[in-house]
Amino acid sequence: MLKIWRVLVTGAALLSLAACSPRPQQGTEAASGQASVKRLAWNATKAKELTRFVTAWGNQQGFVYHRYTQAQNGTYYSDAADMPNALIDGNLIAWRKPGASIKVAWVKGNQATADYTLLAAYCNDSNAVLGQSQLLLFTIRAGQPQVLATKQERSNAAGTTVFTPPADAALTKAFKDIWRSGTTAVPDAPVAPIKDIHAATAILQRASVEFAPTKTPIQWNTERIVNTSGGPYHLNVTQPDGSLTVACLDGLHDRLLYRLTPLASGRVRIEARFSTASDSRPLSQLSGYTIALDR
Repeated sequence: MLKIWRVLVTGAALLSLAACSPRPQQGTEAASGQASVKRLAWNATKAKELTRFVTAWGNQQGFVYHRYTQAQNGTYYSDAADMPNALIDGNLIAWRKPGASIKVAWVKGNQATADYTLLAAYCNDSNAVLGQSQLLLFTIRAGQPQVLATKQERSNAAGTTVFTPPADAALTKAFKDIWRSGTTAVPDAPVAPIKDIHAATAILQRASVEFAPTKTPIQWNTERIVNTSGGPYHLNVTQPDGSLTVACLDGLHDRLLYRLTPLASGRVRIEARFSTASDSRPLSQLSGYTIALDR
């Protein structure tokens, strides 16, 4: 009887140990889950791929998009270079409607810091005219990539800046691809073409500030750009290399020609030349100046 009791107790103990021991299949799943989380972490390689995509995507739109960081902000419809931190710190980011404020915070050590964890921000404000500036925030919400975009020009009664999904779904798709796999299809667009007279005006207006008449004799009469197309200089027609030539009326000469050529570095070369209305000489034969400007 005693032997039988000992056998029963020993058997029960073995069953108990077996039940408490981890099963190989469960251990494999746990390891797989941990690896999956590790793969989804944001890192420098993914950040670089996102910049590569946004740069090429922006080039397609005719804009140079600059990356803003927590330490190095930039402008957005303002002379103050404090975006997006000013919006984040003031809790002034709204989703879809002015009164619907959301909490956004910069990522810290790959850890979620708010409802919307901000991984990267990009803006084209430095080379856009009124109505064309766009601020893009690449965030993670509930573990999922979400792009917030705004083109809001003026403040609203709530004092917020309203963000919506970007009009171009390619931005969201690329961000999801990079978040999940670290790579995405990048457009073949090495430079941002000068697409029209408005883009040229925005660049020349910045040049008029940076290169004042005290630095160069060129008079930046950007308000007098003529809207004529064609002619020997192919005015107001974007060329295959992305360049655009515009003409301004000038009091000292018949006109000033500006040929703006985008460079792969993100800068633009401006060839400013004096000419007459009847000129057909190559631009290289006209007197003037050549400068380069960041976009």
